Parts: sequence; structure tokens; C-alpha cells
Amino acid sequence: MNFLFCRGSNIAGCDYSEVAIQKVNNSNPELDIRVGNITSLPYGNEQFDNILALGVYHSIEKLEDIDRAVKETVRCLKSGGHMVASVRADNLENWLIDFISDLKGAKGEKFHKWCFKQKEFMEILKKQFLDIERCELVTNVPFLHKFRIFRKSKDVDEKIARSQGFQLNFVGNLIYKFLKLISPKSFGTTIVVTAQKIVS
Repeated sequence: MNFLFCRGSNIAGCDYSEVAIQKVNNSNPELDIRVGNITSLPYGNEQFDNILALGVYHSIEKLEDIDRAVKETVRCLKSGGHMVASVRADNLENWLIDFISDLKGAKGEKFHKWCFKQKEFMEILKKQFLDIERCELVTNVPFLHKFRIFRKSKDVDEKIARSQGFQLNFVGNLIYKFLKLISPKSFGTTIVVTAQKIVS
């Protein structure tokens, strides 16, 4: 949000976590950001020209609430406005990431997440009068990054990695590109869809 705000965009944002909101407000008190629930957003009908819903829907606890959440998001979008949404992909790579994390005994609570096939997620969006313009399978953190031998930097600083990307070394990149070439739908962690609200 801060990135867009500092470049002159008129933006608003909301998050379920009060702690997250407080952190954002501490970094920039000028931002219009508030606590809210994705199934009951604190905004008016057709308020926004564009909406980013990145990594939101796959974290919803009840599967039946996902349609409701998308409908609520679209309610706040102007006719002809654009929405970019991302969810976790239901494929081999995310299965491998979860499997490796379990083997390594990932610390802390398990993070709840649904996974979607590309067609499945597009159908959810289409039901809410969105015209799909683009659907891509992209990589957030490649599964090979779980292994130090394939990392560009052996010691990972989470903050730096999130801004610069979880980079692989030459061998890691070569292997990963080959895997994506032979099985493009199996590798790529995140589905990103750009859609336009059909003019009513």
C-alpha cells in the first residue's frame, strides 16, 4: 500500500488483523487503512476503480464463505473497474512445499489455506459478473528454495527475500526452469487473475 500511496495513488485498505493494521499505521499514519472482514467490507457500493485482493481468499476458514467474500469484494468495485486477485495453486509444487515443511518440522501454528485449480478459481470469479482478462500461474517461493544448496543466498533474511524475491542460484534456476517447461501446470505457487466487472 505504501508503495502505491507514495506514487500518488488514492488508496484504501483493510485487513482482518488489528496488529497488522497497527503496524501499517505506525509506518505511515496518512494511509486510509482499517480493520475489516472480507465477507463484510466497510465500504460503499461501487466505491473503487480497482481492487487488489492478493492472498486473501485462500485464507478464509470456511469454504462456503469464499463465494460470499468474492461477491462482497465485487460489490465495492465500480462497473467496468478491474480486480486483481491471487490464490494458492492446487498443484504438485505446493504439495511439495507443504510436505518438505512438515518433514522439517515447521515451527509455529499451521497456517490455514485452501488451494485452487486455475479453472476452478476463474469459475468462482465469473459467477460474480467478472470478465476474466488474464490468468497466470506464477511463483512466489519456489519449492527448491527450501534447500540451502539451491539458494542464491544460503542465509535468508525474510524481509529482504520478500522485497527482492526468494532467489535460486544458477543450478536451482536451471532445474526449476526445466521442471516448469516439462510440466507448466505443476510448478508455480500462485494463481493471479485480472478481471473486469461487467458493466451493468
